[in-house]
Amino acid sequence: MKNILSDSNKMFLSNSSIEELHLSIRSLNVLRNNNINTIGELVELVKTDRNKILSFKNFGKQSAEEIFSIVDNISIIETNNDVYLDYISNYDFSKRALTVFANKNIKTISELRKYTIPEIKQWKNIGKQTLDEIIDVLSSIPNNQNYSLNNFTFNDEVKDIEKSSIEQILNILILKIDNEKKILTTEKSIKDYNFSSRALNILLNKNINTISDLRKHSLNEIRCWRNMGNKTFNEIIDVLSLNEEIVKEEINIGFCISELEYKFYKLSIVKYNKIINQFYDNETQFMELLDKENKLILNSKSDIDILLVSNSFRKSKIFSFCKSFVDDYNLFFSRSKQTIASILMCIINCVEISKISTEDIIKYQSSFTRLVFSDDDCIQQIQFTIMNYLNKCLEPVDESELIMIFPDFIKKTGIVSYILINMKKEGLIKQLKNTYESVLPSVTSFIKDIKEKKIKDILIRKVINGQTLEEIGQTYGVSRERIRQLINKNFIQRITNLVFDEDKYANIYKKYKFTKEQARIIFGEVASNYFQIKYTSENINLEDCLDDKTIPINIRRKIRTKIIYADYIYVGNQYVKKYRPELYRYYIKRYCKGDIEIDVFIKNYNDFWEKQGLPKELYGIDSRIIQNRVSHISNTLYKYPRSFRFYDFEQYDFTELLETLNLEQYVDVLISTAKFFKSYPKLMKKYDIHDEYELHNLLRYLLEKKNNITFHRMPGIEFGKADVEKQVIELLNENAPISPEKLSQLYENNYGFQADSVRGSLFNFIRKYLHKGIYTIDLPHLEDIEFNFLKQQLTDDFYTISDVKAIFLRDYKNVEHINPMTLKELGFLVNENYIIKAEYGSAANYFKYLLTKDEKISLKDINIEIKCLQNFYAVLTDLLNNYDLLEYEKGSYININKLMAIGINKEDFVDFCKGVSKLELPEYFALKQVKESGFYNKLFDLGFEDLFYECILARNDILFSSQHLSGKIIFSKGNKDITWFSLIEDIISENGMDIYKLSDKLYKDFGIKADKSYILSRIYDSDLYYDKIMEKIYRSYDDYFEEI
Repeated sequence: MKNILSDSNKMFLSNSSIEELHLSIRSLNVLRNNNINTIGELVELVKTDRNKILSFKNFGKQSAEEIFSIVDNISIIETNNDVYLDYISNYDFSKRALTVFANKNIKTISELRKYTIPEIKQWKNIGKQTLDEIIDVLSSIPNNQNYSLNNFTFNDEVKDIEKSSIEQILNILILKIDNEKKILTTEKSIKDYNFSSRALNILLNKNINTISDLRKHSLNEIRCWRNMGNKTFNEIIDVLSLNEEIVKEEINIGFCISELEYKFYKLSIVKYNKIINQFYDNETQFMELLDKENKLILNSKSDIDILLVSNSFRKSKIFSFCKSFVDDYNLFFSRSKQTIASILMCIINCVEISKISTEDIIKYQSSFTRLVFSDDDCIQQIQFTIMNYLNKCLEPVDESELIMIFPDFIKKTGIVSYILINMKKEGLIKQLKNTYESVLPSVTSFIKDIKEKKIKDILIRKVINGQTLEEIGQTYGVSRERIRQLINKNFIQRITNLVFDEDKYANIYKKYKFTKEQARIIFGEVASNYFQIKYTSENINLEDCLDDKTIPINIRRKIRTKIIYADYIYVGNQYVKKYRPELYRYYIKRYCKGDIEIDVFIKNYNDFWEKQGLPKELYGIDSRIIQNRVSHISNTLYKYPRSFRFYDFEQYDFTELLETLNLEQYVDVLISTAKFFKSYPKLMKKYDIHDEYELHNLLRYLLEKKNNITFHRMPGIEFGKADVEKQVIELLNENAPISPEKLSQLYENNYGFQADSVRGSLFNFIRKYLHKGIYTIDLPHLEDIEFNFLKQQLTDDFYTISDVKAIFLRDYKNVEHINPMTLKELGFLVNENYIIKAEYGSAANYFKYLLTKDEKISLKDINIEIKCLQNFYAVLTDLLNNYDLLEYEKGSYININKLMAIGINKEDFVDFCKGVSKLELPEYFALKQVKESGFYNKLFDLGFEDLFYECILARNDILFSSQHLSGKIIFSKGNKDITWFSLIEDIISENGMDIYKLSDKLYKDFGIKADKSYILSRIYDSDLYYDKIMEKIYRSYDDYFEEI
């Protein structure tokens, strides 16, 4: 509580109820019971006799502390002749601010003033908006305390400050905060700028989050960052040039200065115009420096002094220009600094007229900036920047590129070109047409200039001639360690700060793992020996340098051809390792896309590599070797008896194939892949499978690791543990009496093995059943009671034979009575492992009835035992191909009769397909592009999901080819193979495509969700080339090298 109260304050307290103190109910009741009703009475009592209060009845320690604390901190606010207590609730704070105050137990402005702005900023849940709100309220409330700063005394009302004091205080604070750049600012994140993914990754890896962070690094440092190519470097320079002036937000969140300085500086912003009006007569002196055209009239330094304290000038375009220039200048130049005053003096010295506008400054900018840059420190720093950049560039650099490494305020002056001319005259650089490179001494010249004969001779032997330390030591009769010590002392230590011409390639040597011989091949004898004794290499694989954009193309090509691919042969735009399996793989992929017999392959293969100049021991093969190996070479389909072809497994999505074959239905049975091949001709064509042998090869590739599947000699596949004799006996039981020809034909139909081979190999053990050319077998009959029982139980249309046996065994034991003959007697058709009521005539008829009896059918509603049957899926496929059923959701179908009832018939589906075929669509397209083309057909009015229309197109294999890729249906007009490779090759241009853009395009155009790793897995071992640094895919390696 203040010791001195004005009369108005005393009157205010005497008339104010104690309720305004926001006391607890307990404390309030105690005071009222003791006739204390106003704040004035309470304050007087606390000042004169605190013990009396403590003696009040029911007055505890907690209540006493509450009252004494509040009274001691009472603060009265006088503003605009209004008097009130400084409770937080008396001010227009937001709910968020009041919640923050409540959490900190702050009830009054006085309590709030105990905290500094930096402390408030650290409070929990304090945001910028809330902080601004607190500062604005505090700045608007008078505080009659006096402060002292640099021997000048002032208060918040700035009532009694001398003119000279105000000038000096303003200069102290404004220059301290502005020039030392200690204002806390808020900038956009680096992610908000339009950087490429590559540039953004490099910046974030360097912990650069804002443009200010980036400006802390010189362009030379940025240029030398890892993975920094010319394209990325230029991109960063472009962004920097567009964002030269980092605009500070209004000062409202505090500074890295003392609280006292902060309070005055915040006050100076609020009161600025008031101060200027008091001491500069409404800025009349400033106005005197303006003519009618608002041009500045500057003649002397005193005029500049007037400008610098003028609020109006600080808001002018000229001030903004000068301020921006000073900020840029001081950010770039480390040893030479400028101020706004010094810039204005340069302008006065350069401009031919005394009246200056912003346009005049721009007009004479080149002149006055030349004067600014005439400082020796400036010139030296620009020269150093140029030399440092040239020394790190492995190729001559264009003048335009050298200019681009400087900030925009330097580029505009032309000073760089001027300095380049002088550097050329001084012999620091040399010019080749419009390019420049640094002039550096060679290691050889340095060694030959050494005076000490012995040291020179040792270095010539080691560095120039490449002798070992051991050999040199033997020449001089000393140890190799002594020679190493002499070289270190007289060469390595002397060249620590020197840069030689050979050092241009030092970063390559240091970054990648070179052997001595590899370094000699790439850099030459002298440079290799020099690098070996001065530098150490990292363990980065040398192959990675092929994607390093900081290395010139000619060096990368040399590394590629002389080292990386030294054991490779370049053929057909591709490097192939001189390793027999790789030579197989290349030739088969290129030249065996059609069926080729092994003997023909051997001859053509050997002739091809002989013409390429390879020695025969690297590639030579004969029929004994290749026949055993060709079926195990990846991406080949081998067939009986001695032929094969190339098949690109990675380009197909085999989901549809495996779902249709539904191999899980087969248990303990041996089947030939001929059964599948004959059952699904369209599916085989779609996956480019030519016969049962190729299908066997393909399924082995896809399913060989499955535990319950064994791949026998082509074309047999065993599911579980098969008993072939049991298969024959069960078929005989179901169909006897029967002739051998018909039985063998049934076996072929059921199991796929050719009838002729079956009769010769599998029927020997059933000869006992053959009488007069007919197989007959006696089967037990059902007893009448058994027959009647099953007749009552078997009321459904479909049963598996195992289900029938289970029903029978519930009441009877003779399970052998359940056989094909007795099942027929019960009125059922007997198939492999299931029965169907005879009234349907065939299993196909029953499945067709099941699928078409309702307007809509879902596979979820069909017995799982039926869904596992191959014959069921064959019937379903036929219905779909004929448009009798149409899939409208996954696994759900609508009957054509239902559509015909609303006026839609099969001719409408044909018209729909014809309409799509006439559209101008990409080579590969999805239904999405069809819709986006503006194409309309009345079928769209049905409102089905895309799957309905996709299936209509997919079933028309005359007009369209289709393929499932990653669960999506991709189309192409006509008869074409659709693969991952062909799709991606069509999408990317000759200049390649960023892999993330490719991923986005696959999703946008085709609905395919494919991330980076998935795409790379699809294009592995194809002609497409992926650049890991650029993260870009090209159609070929040649396209990649042509671009870079």
